[in-house]
Amino acid sequence: METDVITVEGRKYARGAGKGQSIAILTSGGDAQGMNATVRACLRMAIFLEYKVFLIKEGFQGLITGGDYIFLADWKSVSGILHLGGTSLGSSRSPEFMERSGRLKAAYNLVMLGISNLIAIGGDGTMTGINTLKQEWHLLISELVETSQIIQQKAINVSLLNVVGLVASIDNDFASTDMTIGTDSALSRIVSALDNIQTTATSHQRCFILEVMGRHCGFLGVAAALASEADWLFIPEYPPEKGWEEKMCERLIKMRDSGQRMNLIIVSEGATDKNGRPITPNQIKDAIENVKLDTRITILGHIQRGGHPSAYDRILASRMGAEAVLCLVDYNKDSLPQVIAVEGNSITRISLIDSIAKLRSLKTMMEERDYDRVAVARGQYFVSNFNSYMLMAEVNPPAKVEHFEKSKHYVFGMMCLGPPTCGMNAALRTFVRFVMNAGYSVFAIHHGFEGLMQNHAEVMKWEDVNGWTSDAGTNIGTSRLLCQGHILDKIASQMRKYKLAALLMVGGFEAFYSALVMAEMRHRYLEFCIPICVIPATSANNLPGTDISVGSDTALNEITDICDRIRMSATGSKNKVFLCETMGDKCGYLTTMSSLSTGADASYIFEEAHGIREIMTDLVHTAIKIRNGIHRGLILRSNEAHEHYRLDFLKSLYSHEGRSTFTTKTVSLGEVNEGGRPSAFDRLYSTKLASLASEQLINQLNECVSPTGVVNTLSPETCSLVGFLKRSITFTSIQDLKKQLNFQHRISRDNWWIRLRPLARILSSHDSVYWFDMSEKAKEEERAKVTI
Repeated sequence: METDVITVEGRKYARGAGKGQSIAILTSGGDAQGMNATVRACLRMAIFLEYKVFLIKEGFQGLITGGDYIFLADWKSVSGILHLGGTSLGSSRSPEFMERSGRLKAAYNLVMLGISNLIAIGGDGTMTGINTLKQEWHLLISELVETSQIIQQKAINVSLLNVVGLVASIDNDFASTDMTIGTDSALSRIVSALDNIQTTATSHQRCFILEVMGRHCGFLGVAAALASEADWLFIPEYPPEKGWEEKMCERLIKMRDSGQRMNLIIVSEGATDKNGRPITPNQIKDAIENVKLDTRITILGHIQRGGHPSAYDRILASRMGAEAVLCLVDYNKDSLPQVIAVEGNSITRISLIDSIAKLRSLKTMMEERDYDRVAVARGQYFVSNFNSYMLMAEVNPPAKVEHFEKSKHYVFGMMCLGPPTCGMNAALRTFVRFVMNAGYSVFAIHHGFEGLMQNHAEVMKWEDVNGWTSDAGTNIGTSRLLCQGHILDKIASQMRKYKLAALLMVGGFEAFYSALVMAEMRHRYLEFCIPICVIPATSANNLPGTDISVGSDTALNEITDICDRIRMSATGSKNKVFLCETMGDKCGYLTTMSSLSTGADASYIFEEAHGIREIMTDLVHTAIKIRNGIHRGLILRSNEAHEHYRLDFLKSLYSHEGRSTFTTKTVSLGEVNEGGRPSAFDRLYSTKLASLASEQLINQLNECVSPTGVVNTLSPETCSLVGFLKRSITFTSIQDLKKQLNFQHRISRDNWWIRLRPLARILSSHDSVYWFDMSEKAKEEERAKVTI
């Protein structure tokens, strides 16, 4: 990467784009997990582009105070903060900045240091603050000149202030972005607490009321309810109708009658009724006492803000932070202030002025109680979660009769194929309840096609899937046996025996391949001429037709957590390099994304060719970094990244060549990185995929039924994969996806995440200032130091 041009997320930038300019970075408002990762990304991308970077302590108050609160930073200023929660720079709510006199002091400090670029990380108040400073800038500068506080030349040097906002808020309450930094981590805290609560609640058959943060936004409440199978939900955007107490109690009793041993109610702290009166946990508890359920209240409070950021938040923060600096590079004198947002998997720039206007409009809607418009204004991710929860909330357990005998005669099958993956059970639970609610029966086929051929199938009852959302792996077993060759006749015979009219397959390559075979063999087997849908569930995330697979987020969090522990294990000892091997086989998704979430110094994947030259270059860079005072190193590799340069080879190489500088340790994660309980993201994602897959299969079944009641379809669209592409969940024909899959290596031919690899190298100091500031002679001397 020793070049004058760098490529970041597919776009090219000149390495010296920031030369001669200064950037200041601050965090303000309420703290959120991921702020430190954001600061790190901003600073390192800026230094990489040769900006001079200042960090501001204590937010806007530090900007006003000046002096030691604004200091010149270097590469090492943000070492070791990626995994930390909160903000290492400190944050404060500054009433003084809300006054013009305070902003005048802030402008003075920026001018005196020659700072013309400002990146602010915080919530809606922070965004409003930098927008106001930007709008007043020329007037503030003029006043400073007129009052002789600065000379004219100083004013000319910083005549234009460029500002970029980065939204960090656990409430996910900012308009125009799908997610804000910190939200996923806060949701993870809530879901973890709910998992712990459910064990004691189930033991004593209790009802728990959990209050979560969200004074003006119910995103956390909705997502937590969906991820925890909550029975009732109160959020600001959806106040209940009059008489909600009776309806809620009726729902709780109905769930108990269906075999559920506990009840769970989620309430956002800002929840109200239709008249704007607050709904409190104590009020809810009083209502439940009428039906004599033992009830407890838990208020999580600031626990939701604490702890380490999740893998998702670290990656999001890193991408957003880098994009903020690149946004400043692209600014010109006519540019409007921007805020960095995420739309699906794409990092985008949106108008700061428009976003603030939307926030004000949203506030007005809330005051006017125009709740339908409020929900839409929250954004696609909020609406998607809310709609999924409402669909699940409308699904009621069937009456106490033998459901199989009373149901429509069409039977749906479901099975898991490939390695067990976190999130599978959430998909199965959703599928069972949606299909049963539509009046059909569901056969759970245990252990995939092996179980089908051995008659290991059972009719599911409503209560069978209680509590499945939080379970790891798959409760119906799985198998790697493919639907192909000589067993096709047997599989078709068994499908005919069980009268399967639609089939859901949850899994990885095995599910994709088996569905493809069924689609292509429909001309021979009538039993395959039914609606079929695949939910991609594989931690490797190696399938086409989806940007993200169920289970991959849980695996990323496990890898990130383990790497954090590995690094902490080296605390107190100097100069250790850890070589860590992740799962994923020939798909480098986990390794690439983990390199961003852990700050790894280098990573090796099958998709990116590498040899001894690249490995030695990384070794030299790691040694240089350690010699310059950063005493730990981390190298990642996929378990099938290279046929010859395996983990044992890397250990031998690093141990010998780096023996004068560091000691080498190896860690092979193996099955450990498949995860324990599924992450909040995987629970939500698999639930949404399964609910949409259920609707799709039911609709296709109704369309494919002949007047005589026979299900028969040859349409490619009736054998599909459901996944998240760009910004929406879509269904794609399996046969159309065939060309996008490399069957030999079991990887997709087009991977969006490959574009993130240069960013991971930049942020990890791979091409650090240490290296670029050296002459060629100095570089050769450093290379020689690595070995004795």
